Amino acid sequence: MNIAVIIASYNASSTIFRAVSSALNQEEVVEVIVVDDASMDDTVTVARAADDLSGRLKVLQLAENRGCSHARNVAIENSSAPYIAVLDSDDFFLPNRFKVFENLTNWDLVADNICFVPEHGFGDRTELNIQQFDPSFTKISLEDFITSNISRMFRPKAELGFLKPVMRRQFLDDHAVRYIEGVNFGEDYDLYSRCLGHGARFYVTNQCGYVAIERTNSLSSTPKTHAHLVLVQIDDALIEMPNLQSQDIKAIGRHREHSARKYRLRTVLDIKKGRGLRTALKKMLTSPVHFIEISTDILMDKASAILPKRNGSSDTRQLRYLLNSNRSAQTQTVSLDAR
Repeated sequence: MNIAVIIASYNASSTIFRAVSSALNQEEVVEVIVVDDASMDDTVTVARAADDLSGRLKVLQLAENRGCSHARNVAIENSSAPYIAVLDSDDFFLPNRFKVFENLTNWDLVADNICFVPEHGFGDRTELNIQQFDPSFTKISLEDFITSNISRMFRPKAELGFLKPVMRRQFLDDHAVRYIEGVNFGEDYDLYSRCLGHGARFYVTNQCGYVAIERTNSLSSTPKTHAHLVLVQIDDALIEMPNLQSQDIKAIGRHREHSARKYRLRTVLDIKKGRGLRTALKKMLTSPVHFIEISTDILMDKASAILPKRNGSSDTRQLRYLLNSNRSAQTQTVSLDAR
């Protein structure tokens, strides 16, 4: 398996060395393409310093900041390996991440589990205790994927849109699938959904090979109001794809309403913050149905902030996995470059 790892980066000088090094340390990786999205720090210099002189690293610097989706597309077009793996610039791969995929056949996308590490719980540690689960695979459908991305109150995030699969280049090319330029929230959800809509064979395993650093100020952790509207627009486009099954259309419709409801809530909260409670109440009262809905969501949000999440912990140092497993797990100590 020859893999190209693509890394879109912006002002990532503090983390890019670790990301690039973890990719170059993978035996299956034949290319690492870093596309710097016009950073204002020394991301490019630090990325190049991670070069192991194997000839596999290519660092490209864009003159204009155009967002993660554009940078990833540039990276794809500047790579040639038959398989593509996405790595965020502040995340990293565990050693031998891709070994678990070697014996799987007839797939177009395959993803492993993600270990989430809180930013302030990680610090400068050079070791992590990572659980390794039974590496069996489950095939997921478009309905499965869409439904998983409807968040549930009082539960930790478990959206499959956070996954970072290895993707077969030929499938992406055959169906002209690329990241949508200008979309920098929900871009993974959109791309994986379109792949599944085109019939992609998508498998996931509980085995953990990807570590994501959770940042409190990241867009995925605190999406802006407009981001929820973007998800609505993504669903509007997805539902127009040909040959969808009725259950897929229903799932997309549920996700669309879920995002639209969040958008209505955030809009009212933005009005309250900027123009006061009276103006926000006037907005809510324009629709009795939305008034009840938004009032309920505000109460639920406040309750969610106070009550502990199921399977969660108040300990910010605790590791969290995207995919839950009832199977037995072994703990593995992983050493990392401290830089």
